[in-house]
Amino acid sequence: MTIGKGPQAFPRTEYLRRLSAVKSEMARREVDALVVTSWPNITYLTGNLTRMFSLHALVVSLREEEPTLIVRRMDVPGCIHQTFLERSKVIGYSDDYVGKADKNGFD
Repeated sequence: MTIGKGPQAFPRTEYLRRLSAVKSEMARREVDALVVTSWPNITYLTGNLTRMFSLHALVVSLREEEPTLIVRRMDVPGCIHQTFLERSKVIGYSDDYVGKADKNGFD
């Protein structure tokens, strides 16, 4: 099934500008990768408005133009639809990891 992009609050260039500011600070502090788990910050950097109650993270790398969004597999279509991110940058983990004390979606 093809998932189209929904209306974005800002153009792609605005999200890339925001990421560029984050990456500039990362470079200044000599941080190669940043893991963002705060949902308001993920929304600010990607445009995703989906509220999730399971583990989620945005990985920002100095080497990649776009960050990678890691969410529960069932949330992937909504995240693709709502964000400026390319489909390959939204990764879903299995429900097998949800509610387990010994493993999680980032394993």
